[in-house]
Amino acid sequence: MKRKPQAVMTRAISSIFGLPFVAVGRQPKEMSSKRFQELASSPPILVLLGDAVIYVGQAFDLSPHRIAVTAMAIAIDAPFDLQMPGDDHPSSRDFAIIPARTLHQLRAKGIIAFVYTGMPHQQISVVDHGRAAALANRIADAAGDAAAALKHAATLLALLGVTDQHRLAAIAIPLDKMKRAPAEVPTAAHGAALAGMPTQSFRRHIKAHTGMTFGQHRRSAMVNAAIRSLALGDNLTGAALDAGFSSSAHFSSAVRQMFGLAPSTLLRSGLRIVTDKEIEGTAAN
Repeated sequence: MKRKPQAVMTRAISSIFGLPFVAVGRQPKEMSSKRFQELASSPPILVLLGDAVIYVGQAFDLSPHRIAVTAMAIAIDAPFDLQMPGDDHPSSRDFAIIPARTLHQLRAKGIIAFVYTGMPHQQISVVDHGRAAALANRIADAAGDAAAALKHAATLLALLGVTDQHRLAAIAIPLDKMKRAPAEVPTAAHGAALAGMPTQSFRRHIKAHTGMTFGQHRRSAMVNAAIRSLALGDNLTGAALDAGFSSSAHFSSAVRQMFGLAPSTLLRSGLRIVTDKEIEGTAAN
């Protein structure tokens, strides 16, 4: 039996984040039937803005797992249940900050937003859920308008306090360059030279000020750069080489390690990807 495009896209998103898929079975009481149907029938959207990634779409029934970066979960149409270390039972929440590499289990019904960032979880702002959910809703509604989706994504990140201001000025230089062109900062020694400090000090400062190692930053920057190129129509091999991978197979392996999904599967899914580079490319034409 042929699957509906929405089901294919949602299952692809599930695979990206290594999470089991659960279909939305019934309308939550918290929203109108019309709005629920609009959101449930809309394709999921993945927004890449700077170092952050935002997903808005159908919810997942999550098994216990860890993720490599800090994540925020925002309920859109119904609260979710979250169990963290030390909790005897799951608690019902509409907003949560999940520290990197923390074992947790999240179960939800309906539409949810996830925000992923390399910032330390202690520096994320605990915000009013209503404002955050409203902005996530606007991102979903703007799936066909990249400029609008990025505008709402930037507002949501600012509300959460997700910025680059937490970074030490010296390490911001190589990290920003690596984000724009990861192939130009291939090693920690190259980054240290740009920062004007010894390599070991550079490694320590990155870990202390961002919560991630240099290798994690570079791998994330390379994958994001390649995905941005794919979103602009580049082929798999070209996107991989331009981002600093030795081959398309190297890129595929990195994506599988981070998201549990091969890039070719992602490309076939029909997933709507919005990136800041997409806007830059439009402006340049």
